[in-house]
Amino acid sequence: MTAETKSFRQVRSNDRTLTKSSVTELLVVLLKSMLLLSHVCTARPDREDDSHKYKVLRLHFKIDDDINIIRQLKVTHNLDPWQEVRRVNSTGDYLVSPQNVDEVEKQLKNNHIHYNILIDDAERFVKENDPMRFRRRKKRSTSAHDYRNKFLTYTELRHFLRDVKNTATNANVEMESIGRSFEGRPTPYVKISSLNDKKPKGTIFIDGGIHGREWISPALTVEIIHRLAFNTENDTAVDTLLSMFNWLIVPLVNPDGYAHTFTPGLENRMWRKSRSTSYSNDPNCFGVDLNRNFGYHWNNSPSHGGSSNPCSGTFSGPRSFSEPESHNLRNILLGNNDTIKGYLSFHSFGQFFLYPWGYSSDVDIEDEDDLVHVAAAFSKAMMAKNYDYNVGGSAKVLYPAAGGSDDYVRGTVGVKYSYTVELPPHETSRYGFLLPESLVSSVVSDTWDGLKAFALRLYKHLNTKGERQDVLKDEGQAVREANNQKLVEFKPTNVHNFNNGPGNANVHNLNNRPGHGNVHNFNNRPGHANGNSYTTSIGSNRDNINSTAYKIKRPKLEPMPVSYLVESIWTSRPLWLSRPRNPTYSRVETSISDVINTLFKTRKIMVG
Repeated sequence: MTAETKSFRQVRSNDRTLTKSSVTELLVVLLKSMLLLSHVCTARPDREDDSHKYKVLRLHFKIDDDINIIRQLKVTHNLDPWQEVRRVNSTGDYLVSPQNVDEVEKQLKNNHIHYNILIDDAERFVKENDPMRFRRRKKRSTSAHDYRNKFLTYTELRHFLRDVKNTATNANVEMESIGRSFEGRPTPYVKISSLNDKKPKGTIFIDGGIHGREWISPALTVEIIHRLAFNTENDTAVDTLLSMFNWLIVPLVNPDGYAHTFTPGLENRMWRKSRSTSYSNDPNCFGVDLNRNFGYHWNNSPSHGGSSNPCSGTFSGPRSFSEPESHNLRNILLGNNDTIKGYLSFHSFGQFFLYPWGYSSDVDIEDEDDLVHVAAAFSKAMMAKNYDYNVGGSAKVLYPAAGGSDDYVRGTVGVKYSYTVELPPHETSRYGFLLPESLVSSVVSDTWDGLKAFALRLYKHLNTKGERQDVLKDEGQAVREANNQKLVEFKPTNVHNFNNGPGNANVHNLNNRPGHGNVHNFNNRPGHANGNSYTTSIGSNRDNINSTAYKIKRPKLEPMPVSYLVESIWTSRPLWLSRPRNPTYSRVETSISDVINTLFKTRKIMVG
């Protein structure tokens, strides 16, 4: 053991008793390592080498053969669909792993399938949009109000629900569990009812988080619960909603999959399924797609949107309700089937309001005009907020997917008004499942307005009889015909445009390029109310948070302990490897003065 090693270990064993001589010896080590550290921090060869990049490709389909080729590539090269292709002359977005990128691009070129790279480095994109990176983790607050407008961890979500139960002021809130997940996590739900009105009433049942990676879904359920339980906005509609319905909400159906998505790494962040381990000898194959596991026309064939391959992202399971998560949800649905009047399962992404049937596009559903008319109340309210939602049958508007929860609720539980809602961003957005946390507030607040309109229209349908009911059906038929025409034309306007192409008039523009016309503010520009510190060089009156020229004001960082810094330099490792629990230190540009200041616990680590 060298003298330098002894002095290093002596210093590291007691960070608080640094003497003048030991500091001098330590600085010798630091100086010798500085060039190496600088190289490690600035070279970042993985950012330059395409062989280490996950990419998201947007494919443009012109003929049926194109679609068949992509379906084959999905199997042979493990493409992860963000948005499946639905028809000729449309697009589909697919995440491609580093080991398959070259071959997939080669196949696309050989078959003359046009594509563009939507996200060049998906792992970097995840890190840049990671909420843990931009939010300092403080000691848990006892206030339920502090959990809104964030992507909560599983533990934080449970704390929120407990706080709501104990402190709700505007409603009665009961909290229980529907059961435990495969890994043993409790799956809580809340029942919310009016403080004063004890008369029997119907229930609106809401669930979220069936797919782990769809973070905006549980975030929305948090907003709904908070609005009903506290009504801090003094919204007069809240008491009306509580007088009309009881509310039963399961914020997170798939706690294992959701918790796994908070593990560092792109593959973990993109996890969709549950985490069961019983169906494959391959140690890398886990879980079941819970929204292919419900027992109404369950089918695990690819033609029905599922898979019998345990390694597939749409693995339907060996049988219906094979998973404790889907089994638990089934039990609470059946236990309340006499009171449930409306069912909403929130997913992401794409901005669709879907009703059954999902198992086949060849089967029409009864009372479709009623279903469309109730759904149209939501889509109209969202259009007023500049979100364009498509309304229709799941298999017809999207693609066949047997084993979905909405089919089961309609077909077996017997709830007429059963829907799946694909939340923002829009299907053409480059954000996909990676909606930035800075946009959560706008999305959940605006969606709350849509939910209010939905509930009021549903109540009207449930309590209208005779000639007036015929009028509602006629209105629903007109809406359905208009919506079908819109789907044929496929020219959305006046939408929240999260794209990376030019925006249209009157849009929320969150693009990579300048928008046009009356562009709305997402509270992300300095100088606007509640604006975060995003600035662009694109020009005035345009909100373009993903532009090619932007500066982000970084949050203040916690002081880094001396031992982490010394360990990093001594072992020639970048700082973010020495401190895995704080991804904020994702890129460090340091100097001798920074090192010395950090030794004395100042807050001067600079993040680029």
